[in-house]
Amino acid sequence: MKVHPRSPAKRFEVNDRRFDSQGATLSGERFGLRLTSLRIARAAAAIVMSVVLVGCGGSGDGPDGSGTPVAGDGAASNTPAANGTGTASPSSFGTQAATQNGGDGPLRVLPNGRLTFPGAIPLDAYGDVRASTSSTGVISGVASQPPGSQTGGGNSGMSGSPAVVGNPPANVPSTPPTSSTAGGSALSSSNWGDAVSMTVLTEEISSLSNDLAAVLISVGSYNRGYEQVQLGGEVLAAMCDIVAAHPESVSWKADALLARDRGTAVAAEATGSGRSKFAPTQLAFEQFSSILNNNRPPGLPEPDADLPRSEIAARGQLMQRMDAAFSRLRQASGDSSGFAANSEELAHEAAVLGLLMKYTTGGDYADVEVAPYRSTAAKLIDASDEAASAAAIEQHAAFKSAVIAIEATCTECHQQYRFGG
Repeated sequence: MKVHPRSPAKRFEVNDRRFDSQGATLSGERFGLRLTSLRIARAAAAIVMSVVLVGCGGSGDGPDGSGTPVAGDGAASNTPAANGTGTASPSSFGTQAATQNGGDGPLRVLPNGRLTFPGAIPLDAYGDVRASTSSTGVISGVASQPPGSQTGGGNSGMSGSPAVVGNPPANVPSTPPTSSTAGGSALSSSNWGDAVSMTVLTEEISSLSNDLAAVLISVGSYNRGYEQVQLGGEVLAAMCDIVAAHPESVSWKADALLARDRGTAVAAEATGSGRSKFAPTQLAFEQFSSILNNNRPPGLPEPDADLPRSEIAARGQLMQRMDAAFSRLRQASGDSSGFAANSEELAHEAAVLGLLMKYTTGGDYADVEVAPYRSTAAKLIDASDEAASAAAIEQHAAFKSAVIAIEATCTECHQQYRFGG
């Protein structure tokens, strides 16, 4: 499968309205992470029910924005290859990710009958999605470049070309699955091998690691893209958590939970600009990279196999990656001429969308046992599987139908649930 460049992830988007989905506050005390600033940011956001859009800061590549790289800070030289065989090509992802994620809590009923979490933010709080379109008219978070082309990485200045990394995902069924109800097949399996192939996981980890390495090359580039790094750390942590439980093998699987904790540490440290934030973030990422290169750093705390998912990755951040996947699928559904050329990328994006929906509908995330929410989540997972299947066999009509089902399911969910953060 080819992993094509992906453009910046935005907040979840339904009917031209964008919003962040609920994410649980990290609690890194289990392995000594410094999360004070992250907790304060999330708590403040929930109290005032507003979105804090952090300025990127820094115009150069040096610690003072002068354009001088930091000596000895060559994070890019330690870029991991998730499959342990080499370095994957870079892509761009999440350069404008939001930094606050809200908090989990019990559902309550609004006067209009809708369910809401504490600190919920109105769906129209983020303005018109058209403000986030690029000069080419493409919505941010959508990669439109054909195979072999280079893509800009938002503010990070990244570019690259897709890499050939093997066959289409083994988890893509030959025929579309049937819809599931709450507790149905889409959510009931405890075997991650039934949900995703190891190929999808390692390709996602390699691609995202390259994105972060490009941002963490200097203080200046970090200042412009630390929100991307925070989002990327959360996604890497979730992916490594799944790798640890997956039945297939990868060279670094024995240390997958240790890599998971380093991904969480990356997200916990990347909460602002400046060298004081850059240095620990870069260190955490270099440790992550070393683990994936089968070189376990000394002195790291042993990982907790029972660490709650809400302490591994915030649900709101993972949903931003889901939004990036959905945006790409929706764009491709209206472009039959370019569908076949990008079918492998689209199969990957659909697989990631369904995978993260499954991950965030389990564990200790708030209200994952609420029947209507589980039913809607199961439908989204099934529709994502159908989109992946159709992309793998290059059936555009079936793919388009599946994407329509995904969008309808998202709309249905957010008509009932309004997530804070």
